Amino acid sequence: MNKSIIRINYLDGLRGVGALIVYIHHFVSAFLPGIYFQDWTLIHFTLERSLARSPLYFIFSGPMVVYVFFILSGIVLTKIAYEKISPDNLIYYLIKRYFRLSVPVMASILLAFVLLIGGYMFNSKAGIISESNNWLATFYNFVPDLGKALYQGSVGAIFWNQVTYNPLLWTVYYEFLGSVIVMSFVALLKNRRILKTIIAVGAVLMFPGSPITSFFIGMFIYEYKFILNKGISRVSKIAIACITYLLWDFSVNGFVTRTFSVKADISQYITDYQTILWIIVASGIIMLTIETRLIQRILNTKPIQFLGKISFSFYLIHLILICSVSSKIFLLVNNLLPSRYLVTTVITFVITTILTIVVSWIFARLVDEKGIKLSNKVFSLLSKGK
Repeated sequence: MNKSIIRINYLDGLRGVGALIVYIHHFVSAFLPGIYFQDWTLIHFTLERSLARSPLYFIFSGPMVVYVFFILSGIVLTKIAYEKISPDNLIYYLIKRYFRLSVPVMASILLAFVLLIGGYMFNSKAGIISESNNWLATFYNFVPDLGKALYQGSVGAIFWNQVTYNPLLWTVYYEFLGSVIVMSFVALLKNRRILKTIIAVGAVLMFPGSPITSFFIGMFIYEYKFILNKGISRVSKIAIACITYLLWDFSVNGFVTRTFSVKADISQYITDYQTILWIIVASGIIMLTIETRLIQRILNTKPIQFLGKISFSFYLIHLILICSVSSKIFLLVNNLLPSRYLVTTVITFVITTILTIVVSWIFARLVDEKGIKLSNKVFSLLSKGK
């Protein structure tokens, strides 16, 4: 029992670190676009160029981390399916999953709606000054409509990937779809491992660049590590670490790739090759995590565990805060210090980070936890009415 709890803890910690990286990626894209987009015409100060060329450039790569989230969900959903789901109660768990996601999704959309209708979205003005015209300035350039907001919160985002009020919800669409596929797959084929493996491998090979592939990989990792109790050698871990770093670097045209000029355009040969690379990298990160005690100890520390507990809320609302409060702070400080862009960015980042953590904690307590309780009540009622 304790071993199971430890596993959940360090995976939660990994989710928290991932949410932080996604937040940094979005902050950088908003106020230091030259770093992420590697466009030197957008550079505001010398240190910005140095960061863009540093070996740590990959920490600004938020898109890859999303696939870590998907694989982690595949692991957790597979665990739940093996322990609790059967063909008889499968539909109840899928309904429960919908309510688990829809409550915080709706709340984040209503938060964006209120800020937008109140005129508190300042991202367009901030985007012009930061020169993030192709990213930050593109959000919330529409007239708010309560009916559309409610529709997206209840149906549109989860079932149809309609995410204008919170662009980050594209992941929730795949989260729910992946939940349906993995939970159904395992529940219906739980005792037919060979057939299940053949079908899953076939699906991965047919759609290698689909986010859904990540959920199948999560299922494979759970079965390999936690059901078959397999492990990997120290040499294998070193090899996985090297390959993971190099592929991550290659996928974002990072330090090693630029240094040795090995960047190649393989898109004409492999469709969605960058997504495939991100999925492989995410798989490597998770394999290293579940096989390395040092990483687990770091992820089990209190600050990272706290981030893990609020990670879903942190993920859902951070872009909304960047487009509203963060952009306003940026504009105010920039007016006070028009020639001190580095100082302006640092002040904005510190205040935004603290504010996002605090608001995420409140959101987690008042919304996310309530959503979990509601989904459990719905499941309980459905099960009793059977």
